[in-house]
Parts: sequence; C-alpha cells; structure tokens
Amino acid sequence: MTWLDRGRTATDTMPGRHMMIPLPADWPAPEQRQVSPMPMTGPRIVRMLTLMACLAATTATSAAAQPAVLSVVSAGPRGEVGSLAEANEVRIVFSEPMVSLGRIPETVTAPFFNISPAVRGTFRWSGTTTLIFTPDPRQKLPFATRYEVTITESAAAVSGRRLAGPFTLSFTTPTARLLRTTWSRRGGRADAPIVALLRFNQPVRAADVLAHLQGQFEPHDWAEPSLSDESVALMTAADPEAVGRFRAKVAATRAIVAATGRVQVRLTDDWDKKADPPSPDLVVIESITPIPSESWVRLTLDERLPSPAGSAVPDTTQAYTVQVEPALFVNGFDCTARCDPDRRNPLILTNDVRVADFTRAVTVNDVTTPSPPRPVTRPAAPRPRGEFAEDEGRYLSLEDAGYNAQPPSAGLRGSGQRGPAGRRRPDARLHVGGHSSHLASTFVHQLR
Repeated sequence: MTWLDRGRTATDTMPGRHMMIPLPADWPAPEQRQVSPMPMTGPRIVRMLTLMACLAATTATSAAAQPAVLSVVSAGPRGEVGSLAEANEVRIVFSEPMVSLGRIPETVTAPFFNISPAVRGTFRWSGTTTLIFTPDPRQKLPFATRYEVTITESAAAVSGRRLAGPFTLSFTTPTARLLRTTWSRRGGRADAPIVALLRFNQPVRAADVLAHLQGQFEPHDWAEPSLSDESVALMTAADPEAVGRFRAKVAATRAIVAATGRVQVRLTDDWDKKADPPSPDLVVIESITPIPSESWVRLTLDERLPSPAGSAVPDTTQAYTVQVEPALFVNGFDCTARCDPDRRNPLILTNDVRVADFTRAVTVNDVTTPSPPRPVTRPAAPRPRGEFAEDEGRYLSLEDAGYNAQPPSAGLRGSGQRGPAGRRRPDARLHVGGHSSHLASTFVHQLR
C-alpha cells in the first residue's frame, strides 16, 4: 500500500483497484516523518486499525458485487419480425468484455454461437461486449421460418468467466399476412357479385387462401328512413300502394343489416388485370352468395394460413369487412322551404345513379292548388347540361332529369318509375320539398 500525503488522502493500489480515502487531520506531513519517527500511541493505533478495516470492508463488498459468471443481458430479434429486414442482424450483448480493445481479429469467429436451421453469415464485434451475426445477403432468409439461436456455455469473457448454462432465443420471419383488400361489384352493377382482391406480404398459394377463408354477413347499424304524415297523404293520393311498397322495402333492408349467414366465395381469374396485374402475392375471389345492397360481408382468414416458404403460421385470425353500397332511398331535396329559385336544388339519394336512369324514372306533377295534380312536361329540347356535369351521382336535380327550372310559387310532386332491370335496388317512397316555399314533390322511385 502506498500513502500519498499531498491532499491528505490515501490511495489503495491493490491490483485492479483505485480508491481515495481521507486521512486524519493530525496525520504528520512527510517532512515531519523524516525528522523523527511517528510515535504509535494508543489513539493513533486505533485510527490506523480503523482505516485498514474500512479498506478491507470496501474491497470485500466490491468483490461480492462482481458477478461470478458471465451472462447475456440482451439479445434480438425475438418473436415474429415485421419484415425480413428486421432479421438482417442477430445481436447478443454480454455482461462484460468478451474481447480486448485493439486485439479484435479481422475475421471474427464465434464457435459458441449456433443458429438452427443453419444460416451462412459473418460475425463482428461492436465494442467489446456486443456480438453481431449478419446472414449472407446473397441468400435471403425465407418467409414463415422459425429460427433458434443458442449461445453455449463455452462462451468465455476476457476475465475467464463463462456462462452458467446455454442461452437461447428464437425469432420467426414474417408469416403470411393480409396487407390490403380492395373490392368492387362486377360490371358496376348493384346486383352483381363482389370481386375482392387480397394482397399479401409474400407469395401465397390461392388454393391455400381459399381453404382458410370464410365469408359471413355481419350485422351493423343502419339509419332507417321514415315518412311524415304529409308524405304518406301525398304518396297515397298519387299511388294507393306506394306507402306499402316503401314500408316493405324498409323491412327488407332491416333484415339485410341484421343478417349473419355464411357467404360462399370462389377463386376467379376475371378481374381488371391492367389495373392490378397478376402477382404471386395476389389472390382474387368473387362471391357466389347473392349480396344485396346495404350488406356488410366479413372475410376472415384463420390462424393456420400457410406459406409456401416455411411452416410457421400467423397464430391469429385476419379479417376485412366489405361494406357494399347503401340501399337506394331518397333523403329529400336539399332545400324544402323558402328556397332560392336561382340556386340549384338537388334531390339527395343514398347512392349514385346514372343520370340517364334518373331521367327515365322521374315524372313531375304540379300540386300548387288543391285541384287534381297537373303533370309537368319536359321541353321538347331540354337545355344541355353543363360541360363538367357528371354522368352519374347522388345529388341530382329536376333540371338533370330534363325539366325546366320551375317558377316561384309552384308546387310539384315527382314520381319515379322503374328503370332498366339490374340497376340499383331501391323501393323508397318519400315526400320531399321542391324549389320554392310552395313546391312539394313526392318522389316515388324504383331505380334499378
């Protein structure tokens, strides 16, 4: 032990240790010790023994805190990774230096590191405690494969300490996962099958997807339309059976939104391949079961969906809900009272319809006076629609149907007629307002 008197401290220079301990205030200076030996009186002997006891206790405590064996404090990746890129490195962090700085070889080997299934790759040290294994980039890890990494007890630190036992971790490359689902009605018709494109995170077999896929109607909320007393009176005057048909349509739609039955689907090779070219990660299906408007269909892939690349499976279900077009009802005119006659006043529908179908379906009656309704005729040469007018929509006016704008104080009752078979499936009978404070229309429609 060497004593440093400058600064009145003592330095413990035992191998591997360095500690500063304050000396008593009356400890003699070096020059005093050179002049005459320090007498070892009783109090001085007590102080010396106390100091030595403190040094011994501190050394024992530090030695007890030092771990007796080597350990792995962190490692990764673990579990299923989100992408193959997340498995580009396997990191093992040890509790103490495994190599000495400045003595790390250019080619690093780690005989205590094992990975199963076997993977070719290289090792490197990051600092002195972190071992990194990098798989050969020329041989990408396959999807859906579980790997187990083992660090054997032969791993030894610079200090000579070893692991008490093998350390293991496991990770899995991405299993078959549904990334995106898009759907459409075949041909854009509301009574046609739905075609769904299922895009996955890796190549899959279409037959496997179909075997693990289930379709089912899903109940959901629905804002049920209703009729006012005035609407009932006007509709009954125009057509005694109109109100009954409207209520039947509402009841049928109520049953649709409460449905829970199975939906049969099948594979198809008939889709827009220009927009979505065929690809190993794309599976296209179509419905066999009729799916009426206002339906929700839940497509569920079970937890055993396989991948051609490996044996690992997702272990969780995956689902997507197709919400088809709403049932076609009339919500009413945009304005129903004290309307500006110079402002466009569209009829608001719950779904898009073609303007040509809308035009064929609509008839208008003038009901301004209590006398019998007077039919309003279209002009022989209707005014052309605007340059940017669309061919279909859900906000369509009487002018879109070919009628002239009606003058103020005119009350109209409009009725819809059945359009071409196969278009939308409405059966709404609704009393709605018109272009001015005296305009009232009952739009009775059956667009298909």
